[in-house]
Amino acid sequence: KRQGFKTNSTRFIREYGAEIGGPIFRDKLWFWGAASRQDISLNLTDINAATGQNVVSTAVLKPVTIKLNTNFTPSNSASLYFQRSDREESNVGLSARRPLDTTRDLGIPTSFYKLDDNHVFSPSMFASAFVSYQDAHYNSIPVTGPDAQVVYDVNGVYHGGYLLYKTKNPQYQGNLSASKFFNTGKINHELKFGFNYRRQINDSASTILVGMTTIG
Repeated sequence: KRQGFKTNSTRFIREYGAEIGGPIFRDKLWFWGAASRQDISLNLTDINAATGQNVVSTAVLKPVTIKLNTNFTPSNSASLYFQRSDREESNVGLSARRPLDTTRDLGIPTSFYKLDDNHVFSPSMFASAFVSYQDAHYNSIPVTGPDAQVVYDVNGVYHGGYLLYKTKNPQYQGNLSASKFFNTGKINHELKFGFNYRRQINDSASTILVGMTTIG
């Protein structure tokens, strides 16, 4: 509380995590993985009319990462990478005109995959390539459900629900590059070749819940 203004306060922050890694086949294949969870809980300034207590908002973060590295030949190396991140948050959108029953549960699950390869053809030429895919979602769902009966009173305040928003954002990418080194007399040269492909799709839907009635 500063200068007479009420502010949100932290209830707790808890974090857990672990990681593991090492060779699967000596000098050929390695594994590494990590996972964690973070819980962040806040006391909001708004009061729950049913309990007389501060409304609690909790955010949960759950990232997971896995990576495999290979080096089966002296001239070639490759890796496979996976990451999953997930954010869940409660009581989103609370305000003076958006009471507790109009808040939303937020979910942001995202998965990312990447495969890359590097190859040395000779002391003067090497190439690398990768492909990746990201599957990202953003879901903001009313706590009363997507089919809730919405009420709008004469004071301009919604009850029973308000906004529904969902989006998915898949991304595809591929890249190929190569470098060639050569000399002409005492001058060193490098030729670089490259190709990149990227495709991103944005698909979203949002609506103010239907079935609205006005009460006085």
